[in-house]
Amino acid sequence: MGNTCAVPVFRTTDARAAYTVGLRLLALADTTEAAVHATLWLSTAADVERAQARLGEGVFMRADYEPLPPDGIPAEPEALAELLPLQVDFEDAPPGSIDEPFLEGVGDNPATFSWWWLTWPAVPEMDLPPELKYADVQVVFNHRSIHLDGPPAADHTVFVHVRYSTRARARWLAAQAGLRIIGDSQHGW
Repeated sequence: MGNTCAVPVFRTTDARAAYTVGLRLLALADTTEAAVHATLWLSTAADVERAQARLGEGVFMRADYEPLPPDGIPAEPEALAELLPLQVDFEDAPPGSIDEPFLEGVGDNPATFSWWWLTWPAVPEMDLPPELKYADVQVVFNHRSIHLDGPPAADHTVFVHVRYSTRARARWLAAQAGLRIIGDSQHGW
């Protein structure tokens, strides 16, 4: 048992560029078992309306994890305003199934988009075998925390998740994608 070590390797103010870098890192992995986990915060009624139209298959909940009313998200603006912010979550979505509508919904809202269940390749020159359990790529939008805790940010960060004992793999992965480690690691999942 253990947690990943999330290592930042790219930061930009361009959400599409951050996502594209995430795809470059994803291309280094075996994605046979890959799935997407994503969370998008919704801070306005317009955000909620867009998300319901484009991301309706997600699980909507209050950002403070309090339950929604029994009849779901209210249509009345005043009642909805009392519930904000909301979030919409996706767990184990097929890669490519929610990417575009999710990216369109991010705007200025904090969000995280992760490709899970990857396998990092062996790195023989570093004596590292393939890695399945501790192998993820994560793009964090409008925030710098992988858990979306703390204050939002005006930029987006791409992280590679590796085993704590093999942080050198993060440096190797970044280099393969033409990147480098740009800050301190964070405690993953």
